[in-house]
Amino acid sequence: MNRNFAFFIIIVITIVSLAESEQNIDLGVEFATVWECEFSEKNPSNVFIIQRLRPKLIADLSHNFTFKLTVELENGFAQLKDAKLQWKYNKQFKIGVGSRRKPFGLENIYNFWSIPGVDWSLIHDLFEKSGHHDRSIGVWVQGKLFQEPFKIKYDVGLYNRFDSYTGEHETSDKHFSSQIVYSPQQFLNVVLSLSSVSDTFDLNRCVAYGIGASIKIIGIEIAGEYASGEDPFSETTSDADIEGYQFWARYDIGRFQPYVQHEFSDNGKEKKHTSLGCRLELTKYTRIKLQTTYIDKDGDDPYREFCIKAHAKF
Repeated sequence: MNRNFAFFIIIVITIVSLAESEQNIDLGVEFATVWECEFSEKNPSNVFIIQRLRPKLIADLSHNFTFKLTVELENGFAQLKDAKLQWKYNKQFKIGVGSRRKPFGLENIYNFWSIPGVDWSLIHDLFEKSGHHDRSIGVWVQGKLFQEPFKIKYDVGLYNRFDSYTGEHETSDKHFSSQIVYSPQQFLNVVLSLSSVSDTFDLNRCVAYGIGASIKIIGIEIAGEYASGEDPFSETTSDADIEGYQFWARYDIGRFQPYVQHEFSDNGKEKKHTSLGCRLELTKYTRIKLQTTYIDKDGDDPYREFCIKAHAKF
């Protein structure tokens, strides 16, 4: 039997079984499509992209258990994203098992719906490809300490290392990932991240860390971060060290939100993106983004890119 077909059948059975039970079930879907124009002399393009088609299921089970299942539908195939079971003792302590994205970076406290640009930042992509911010199977604890406005959120876990090149979990290698969000005031967040990949006997270790902050006052939000580390998948020492930084500023004007964003990443080849954009909230569940980006990569002539994105979730 085709693996993707079998996977799809399992998902349908899970959804039907939970829906017929007496549990509180939340079914949803997130959809995003982009029209992208690259004004590059070397490789100009004009393309429509289905950026995201992601059904999800969240079930509140008995005894403070929550189950979440998320899949990505792409080119007729279903790819598992999240499959996790979490037990909540109280708001200070939750423990979970399953497949999820490892906590790392400033954007981890946001989500795809609320980030400023039309896509994840260069830092997000760089540290995802190097395994510090990708999805994997593991166990974690998380919670919120203290009360507003003095608050600390923590997220600490141990995961299998996932090799994006082979598409397999390296079960003999383990990945420790942790993040702390410190909020001394409601309008200020300071984000600290630490990631460490090692083999069974801790003979080969790759470490990454990140620090970021965001502040939001009277509709103006300013955020920035810096991250540095090592790529465990690098085949040469020249691209083993990775780093990046970004900052953005955006302002809420009714349903409009203009923003500016600058990004930098270096994995042996430097990349710089500077973007101007505007988000329009058509309804509570639908958004349009327009963005123009100046792209500068090592070895290529600089060029501009223009994108229009339609984003909806239900």
